Amino acid sequence: MADKPDRNIDVKEEKTTRLILVGTVHRDPLGKKRLYHLLKDLRPSAISLEVSPASVRLRKLWAPRWAKIFKERLAELSRQDGLKPGRMMQRAGLRGVFEYYRLPYEYRASLDYAREYDCPLFLLDDSSLAKNFLNRLEDEILDRENMTRLNQAKSDTTMEQEVLEEYGRARIRIFSPQPWAGPWLNDKEAWAERETRLSQKIRLLHQGLGRRVGQSIEGRNLERSLIITPDALAHTPQTVNLAPEAPHVYVGGWEHLVEDQAGQGLFTLLKDLAPERRLCFTPGPEG
Repeated sequence: MADKPDRNIDVKEEKTTRLILVGTVHRDPLGKKRLYHLLKDLRPSAISLEVSPASVRLRKLWAPRWAKIFKERLAELSRQDGLKPGRMMQRAGLRGVFEYYRLPYEYRASLDYAREYDCPLFLLDDSSLAKNFLNRLEDEILDRENMTRLNQAKSDTTMEQEVLEEYGRARIRIFSPQPWAGPWLNDKEAWAERETRLSQKIRLLHQGLGRRVGQSIEGRNLERSLIITPDALAHTPQTVNLAPEAPHVYVGGWEHLVEDQAGQGLFTLLKDLAPERRLCFTPGPEG
C-alpha cells in the first residue's frame, strides 16, 4: 500500500522566497555605495524600503529650497569659524543636516539597482510620518540657531566616525543574545503602532511575492497582483521575473532588526517568516 501523503506538508512552501532584512545607519555619507554593493551581492528579485512615497515626493519638491537655505547657513558658520565650507561639511552635526533634507541614500541606491537589474522597488513606510517630519524641517532642523548648536556640539566629530560608532552599537545589539530595551520604549505606543503597520505591509508584500515565485509578470499587472497602494511602487520593470533563488530584501534602520524585550519590534513580529538579518556595513549574514 502506498504511503499516504502527510497532510501537514504545505506544498506552497516550495514557492516561497527568502526574506532578508538589511539594517542601515540613515545618515551614512558612504551609505549609497555600501548599500548598492550589498544589493549586488544579495541579488534580490524585489526590494522594499523604510521610505514612504511622501518622503520621496516632498523631498523632490522642496530640496532646491532646502539646499539654498543650508548653503546660506553653512556660509555664515564658515565665516564665523574661519574654515572653508567643504571642511565644515566634515563635521557630524552639519553633515547630518545635509543628509536629512536630501533623498535618503537607501532610496537612491535601491533605485539604481532596481533600474539596472529590472527589479521592482516598493516604498512601505507611512507617508503621514514623513509629512509631519518634513513640514518641520525648515523651521527646526535648518533653523540658524539649531545649526549653530550642532556645529558647536560636534565640531571635533566627523560623520564617518559617528557612523562607525553607530554600526558598532548595531552589531552588538542585533547579534547579541541579550535582549535590549531600546530608547524607543520611551514612547512605547507610537513605536509599537508603527512597527505593527510596517510589519503587516512587509508580510503582505512578501507573501504576495512568494505566491508568484517562478512566474514572469508584466510590470503593468504587478500592482493589481499584490496588496499594495499604487504609489508604493517606486520602480516597475516592463517584466518582473521572481526567481526562486532570489530573495526579497527589505531595507530600513538597524533598530528595527533588534529582537526587543517587549516583542513589538519589526524583526520579532516577522520572526515566523524566518528572516535573515544583515547590516549594510558588514558583508556576512547574522553579523
